[in-house]
Amino acid sequence: MKFLRVVFQARTGGLLLSLVAVLLLTGCLTPKLWKTNDFSQSAYPAAPANLEVFKEPSYGRLLVRYHEYSEKKNAVTERAYWLTENRETVEAGKKPKFVEIGNLKGLEPLPACMDTAECTVRATAALAAYVPLKDGHAFLVCRPGFQDGPFSLPAYDERRGTTTKVLLTPLAVIGDTVIVGSVVGILFAYLYAQGGGGTL
Repeated sequence: MKFLRVVFQARTGGLLLSLVAVLLLTGCLTPKLWKTNDFSQSAYPAAPANLEVFKEPSYGRLLVRYHEYSEKKNAVTERAYWLTENRETVEAGKKPKFVEIGNLKGLEPLPACMDTAECTVRATAALAAYVPLKDGHAFLVCRPGFQDGPFSLPAYDERRGTTTKVLLTPLAVIGDTVIVGSVVGILFAYLYAQGGGGTL
């Protein structure tokens, strides 16, 4: 009988330790929640991006028009934004201030060139030119005597998921508490039984 008790305790101890290991490995829900990027959705140039650049005759500002793919909407949308005003925003990977496509009225389209040599030749005092780069996801602007850029088209996170993670954090904390409580309870019960607190 004593031998059976020892065998039973050994097997039970092994099973309990295995269960504890599983709980610990699958625990820590809160850190996993904040490390995951599952809640992030991005917007970036579509393929093809159908890039076009326009010049405002009055002030010489350049307006960029392209097609954007949205993971959030799972759709392609036509976008337009002023280049200089949004340069730092786009370089920082943030969403630029888009303008209505109807604002293109009265703007002059810039000629698109095959390379920088052609771009330099076609750039005049009255009108610049541009060279699409990286499959139209970036471009270089040529003006008389100098080149500006390259400029990448906007690519940014539409929803960073912070709000969603904040809302889910209390639930993750509760889950962690339950897991830790279960581990402590199992270990306590096992140690209690090992100490003779239980009977066969």
